Amino acid sequence: SPVRALSQTEVKSVLSDLKDWGKEHAAIARLLGEEGPLKDFIVATLSLSPYLRDTARIDPGLLARALEEPILPAVSTAIDRARSAWQAEGGEVTEAVLMTRLRRAKREVAFFTALADLARIFDARRTTALLTELAETTTSAAIDYLLLSAHESGKLKLPDPARPSEGSGLIVLGMGKLGAAELNYSSDIDLVVFFDPMAGIAVDPSEAVETFSRLVRRLIRIMQERTADGYVFRTDLRLRPD
Repeated sequence: SPVRALSQTEVKSVLSDLKDWGKEHAAIARLLGEEGPLKDFIVATLSLSPYLRDTARIDPGLLARALEEPILPAVSTAIDRARSAWQAEGGEVTEAVLMTRLRRAKREVAFFTALADLARIFDARRTTALLTELAETTTSAAIDYLLLSAHESGKLKLPDPARPSEGSGLIVLGMGKLGAAELNYSSDIDLVVFFDPMAGIAVDPSEAVETFSRLVRRLIRIMQERTADGYVFRTDLRLRPD
């Protein structure tokens, strides 16, 4: 059993956490009541990964879902939800709301993917592809939010506010590991941002550079500022092709 090689102090602490979480989540209670490789795996994983254990402490429901639901559909659903995070769902989407939605999606995807990765349900190619897809969707959601915000404030005039990016002339290229679809859990994302002045969406063309520069500064804040929910991805604009 891999648990025998662990610090017994850590193991006891994890088992105590699992017991507490099991009071509200039947799947975790069942896990505790059954000896076997799954229980050993969960205890070992939470003992050796402070990130996964802290995530489970924040939201024990994620662990319960991982024990009950197929992992890949759960990850795909979280990624899809991240892509639409800029859209209103019965209320106004503020920048703070968007930031919270994106960070929770990151937490969910990273937690599920890491468990599947460690359990060898996902191979390295699948893992990096999913993390890359998460980066693409969260960045795209933030950009759509910012374009719509600039449209509503009168700085831009979008061809279709329901699909802010389409025809906007804003071009965001993923470089490095993002561009190669090789992101890992701690990777930052390298972006290069351009806008096409011929797209004609700037209400005042003389302010276009300042408008888009402000938009990109807000993009970086949305993606990497640390809040109570953590951050989405560290974002670097300094990587430039020669």
